[in-house]
Parts: sequence; structure tokens; C-alpha cells
Amino acid sequence: MSNAINSEVSIFEKLNRLNLPEEEKDLIVENGARYRILEFEHKLKKIESEIAKLEKSFGQKFEDLETVGLPDEADYKTHENYMDLKALVYGRLEIQEKIKALKELFELE
Repeated sequence: MSNAINSEVSIFEKLNRLNLPEEEKDLIVENGARYRILEFEHKLKKIESEIAKLEKSFGQKFEDLETVGLPDEADYKTHENYMDLKALVYGRLEIQEKIKALKELFELE
């Protein structure tokens, strides 16, 4: 089977082709979701560390910076750091939402 065709088959279709009990398939998916949560949480810690560094350089939290804005005399590097901070904050929100969604899988049981 070529990679192009193989990549079009969903993981659930692949699991269904295996001669495994449903409980085993469920466990595979659950373990994968738990591992993915750990990956997201690790990434979240890195992002939060970067946010803290940038907020420290600005001397204020992102939310406060958004309210007051950058000084009129802010240089190019300051603007660049602000855009990096904003991207990190939105990235953090996206990862937090993914973690929440995956954790809800386990609360439904």
C-alpha cells in the first residue's frame, strides 16, 4: 500500500482492521489521548515561561500592556517583542483549549 493511500485512512479505520477486542482499541485511543495531554502540558509550560520572560521585559502583564499600549517612542525590537508576546498568549489559549477538550473525554466516562 502506498503512503498516499495509507495516509488517507483514518486511525479509527486502521484500528478497526485489527483483530482486537473493543476494550483494547479503546485503551489504545485513551492512552494516546493521555500522552497527547502530557505533550500539550509540556508545551504549555514552555510557552508560559516565554510569556513570563517577555512580560518581565515589559514590566507588566500582557493584559495590562494591551490596555495601555506601547509607548510612542517604542523601537522596532519592542514592537517585535510585543508581537511575539501576543502570539504566545494566543498560542497558550489554543493549547489550553486543546487540553480541556482532551480532558473532557475522560470526564464523560
